[in-house]
Amino acid sequence: MTFFRLVYTIATSDIHPSLVINADQTMIHLVPGGNQRTYDEKGWKQVSLHGLDEKRGFTSLVAITVAGTVLGTQSIWCGKTAASLPTFKARVDAERSGHIFSWNLNSHWSSLTSMQEISEKIISPHRQQIIKQHYLPDSAKCIIYFDCWRVHRSADMLSWLKDTYTWLIVIFVPAGCTGIFQPCDVGLQ
Repeated sequence: MTFFRLVYTIATSDIHPSLVINADQTMIHLVPGGNQRTYDEKGWKQVSLHGLDEKRGFTSLVAITVAGTVLGTQSIWCGKTAASLPTFKARVDAERSGHIFSWNLNSHWSSLTSMQEISEKIISPHRQQIIKQHYLPDSAKCIIYFDCWRVHRSADMLSWLKDTYTWLIVIFVPAGCTGIFQPCDVGLQ
């Protein structure tokens, strides 16, 4: 059903392929001491790893258009200040390529603030660039295709998007459809 909704919306709103954006987020785990080795007796099933409980991670939000353009990414880190982010030099170098770094006070997952930031710093500028590049009207619509993640479907997020970006159409991946693809084995050899 979602496929038909996307096709219908693209056709009836005359949406350019570069303005149909699929965005998703994933957890990236960082384990300190990546080149450290662990050894135990040959054949042992369980090998303990020192420092495993000290792992740290961030969420990476990536977006791509139907036309195949990869937009800048956003990494979201848990912390209270910019000190919880990668070094200033690393951020500056990445930001030149269109990437943004955010922090969330409570976790490394997206929040209303981080979603507002990606909307303002990545999606909206991308839309403006496509409008200029393809001589589209200023009223050109844009679709953002999101998972049914709590923050994406929150009343605060949806009302903010509706009030701020009248040109934005939000379509959700149906709940339960984002797991690992497992084809049906009926009729398959």
